[in-house]
Amino acid sequence: MAVGVMVSTRPDRGQVHATDFQTDDQAVQFAYDLAMTDPKYPRTLILDAPDRPFAFAGPLDIWQSHCRVTSTGGVTITPAEGYTGPLITSGRRDETELGEDKLICNVVLDNLWLNGHNQSLGIKLRHLQLATIHDIHVRRTNGPGLWLCDYVIECLFNNIILSDECGSVDQPALLLQPESSDPLPGMRSNGNVTVNSACFVGLMIHFPTNAAVGMNAGPAEVRPAMRHRKVQFSNCFFHGHHRQTLPLVTISDALECAIIGSEMLNWNDDGPVIRLGNPGDRYPVECIAISHCAISSKPDSRCVGISIAQSVPDRVSLLAFGNTFGSFLRPLMHAVDWGEQPDQRAAWGTNAVHVYREPHIGRMPRSADQSPFQA
Repeated sequence: MAVGVMVSTRPDRGQVHATDFQTDDQAVQFAYDLAMTDPKYPRTLILDAPDRPFAFAGPLDIWQSHCRVTSTGGVTITPAEGYTGPLITSGRRDETELGEDKLICNVVLDNLWLNGHNQSLGIKLRHLQLATIHDIHVRRTNGPGLWLCDYVIECLFNNIILSDECGSVDQPALLLQPESSDPLPGMRSNGNVTVNSACFVGLMIHFPTNAAVGMNAGPAEVRPAMRHRKVQFSNCFFHGHHRQTLPLVTISDALECAIIGSEMLNWNDDGPVIRLGNPGDRYPVECIAISHCAISSKPDSRCVGISIAQSVPDRVSLLAFGNTFGSFLRPLMHAVDWGEQPDQRAAWGTNAVHVYREPHIGRMPRSADQSPFQA
């Protein structure tokens, strides 16, 4: 077991006891602050819920560098009655030990299980660099199960499950969207308010409320070079359901992002599995790589594999290699749909395309319905 400050729902376990506080979140925040400020303790908070989950009426706020939040196992955190905010947040304080880029650095979150009971958000992170978030299960949220907000850069997300109606009708289970364009004090003038160099490995999103992944710039003012960039999804699995009305994955206002070795399954009658860009975006997507993925929908659907709403003139927007678009039992209507985009440029090769008209493998199709290239 990790060594640190244990906060427990039982009075006979750990250093801090939820029964001594008015609300569970007050007990947990007190224990976290104790571990961060008392030098006799390692900077590790251990959540111990042997008899019941912690019921939060407010979030656990992570504000210190070089810390870890973990648990002894089991369902860890739920919202108290009426609480609708995030269960865990992060953000700088005056007493934060800042890393090289003036952010909270080297935070570890692991072995946590959150149940939002369809009323609260899950985890909302900001001001983080070089964090490791792994072995997390979030389910049944009302809003994103995981939200990467302002200044989340160079972080690793590994073995995370967002399941059972994470998200909402208009928000995805995983949201990458800044809220503010205000620079943080001490940041360089070219500071980043979007998500930069985040790596997701083994992310599973199963039956989200609507969309699985959404990436956009939100209300923040973002310069072209400061778009979401270098975000990578590797060995992931996104599975929609029949109530889905939005694309399973939307990537917009983004540069040099990749989805590799992943499976994306719509379960919808029509619409795109992946949408690159949105009409009205400030900046088109550019250099979005989709490689060795399986992209499909339910049988007899009219879904498109990739829909491109905004592309960059004179430059490659899509790089697609080694993918399977549709399958023998679940062909798509089209592999790639460029809509009204006048400039259709892609790097395209060794993709297996199963569409309703002329399924083909390993040859350049004649129709733009089956290829990003015109005949």
